[in-house]
Amino acid sequence: MLDLGVSTIVGRDIAASENAESPKLIWRAGEWVLHSLYLILFFLSSVAYIFFDFYLSFLQVTLCLIFFWSLTVQNAGQSVLLARKEYRIAALIQAAGVLARAIATLAALYYYKADINTFLFVQVLFAIAQMCITSAACRKILHESIVGIDVEKITSVAKSIFMKGRPLVFFGISGAAVLQLDKIIIGSFSKPELLASYYLAMTLCLVPVSVLAGPVAQYFQPKIIRSFISKDILLSEQQIKSMLTILIGVVALPSAILWINREIIIHAWLHGQPNSAEVAHYAGVLLPGIALGALGYVPYTLLVAGQDYRAQALMSVFMTVCTLAAVTFFARTNNILAICWAYTLYHSISMLISWARVFYLKAELNIPYAARAAAYAFFLVFSVVVVLSAIALGKNIYYS
Repeated sequence: MLDLGVSTIVGRDIAASENAESPKLIWRAGEWVLHSLYLILFFLSSVAYIFFDFYLSFLQVTLCLIFFWSLTVQNAGQSVLLARKEYRIAALIQAAGVLARAIATLAALYYYKADINTFLFVQVLFAIAQMCITSAACRKILHESIVGIDVEKITSVAKSIFMKGRPLVFFGISGAAVLQLDKIIIGSFSKPELLASYYLAMTLCLVPVSVLAGPVAQYFQPKIIRSFISKDILLSEQQIKSMLTILIGVVALPSAILWINREIIIHAWLHGQPNSAEVAHYAGVLLPGIALGALGYVPYTLLVAGQDYRAQALMSVFMTVCTLAAVTFFARTNNILAICWAYTLYHSISMLISWARVFYLKAELNIPYAARAAAYAFFLVFSVVVVLSAIALGKNIYYS
């Protein structure tokens, strides 16, 4: 959330760059923006600590800031690797880094001391190590030498990144708020049992999108941006169709299988807990909308390619405010099912608004294939729905 949109901008601009020197400047400038941001946050947190009471010690607050700083700098480096199509290196560093951090933290808590200081120290240590490894990989791939860095040029590019990234701050905050504040709001008005059932259903339904759709989008985004910048319309359309096909395969089909067998899967997952049926009921409402929302990665990629950041931020803020207002209203009456419908609508409408924005800008962005891409997406979704309906109908007939 707190990276000022640096990862998005760095990835987009490097993928679009044809100059050998530009990626180095863009990457370093992005890092400078993040360094400056977290120095400011450290100063603000130090001042705030003097005047306000914190549950955490000053050391713990500082460790948290160092941790988030290292993660955001690491994410910027990941964007560089993905933009340069170094998928294997990026995946290896990310997977090994996250796994090593998790294992080391668990070991330290179990064998040394189970407290927040131990947790934070290990997290920070391994996050910084991962950041340094990612930075080294970026230097090697970009053939960068520390000697001869042009500070003036980097400062100029950093200012440009900061100005372009301002709308993405609101985009990131809105996305984080709509996906996290619902639990806090529900927990403020409803019983813990209701929150638990909702939380479990939401967590399960987000798995296909968060685990599978994200990597697909990261793989195709640099390719689509590059073909977009080079104005290769035919190649761009082919890549969009390939992305849509794979998204349907890795999100819609697993989601469909999960939806059909949700009672059995959730019952086994929760070991027959009393709220299994309730979780399955909520998941039945949430899953279709969240799966449809994954198709929003395609228009999002096109809008990032066209640097349409401000409109995306405004749309995101509007949808977040409406959704959280609905969550608050329904949470007061303990109507969790209505909240599930609110999130289904949020994901579906957000996806449709993004596609509508692409249609609106298709002439300006030179995307004449927008209608064909949308029709292809509709055809794929319709095909999955038909197959899903046939299977569900056959299942009902068989068990009846």
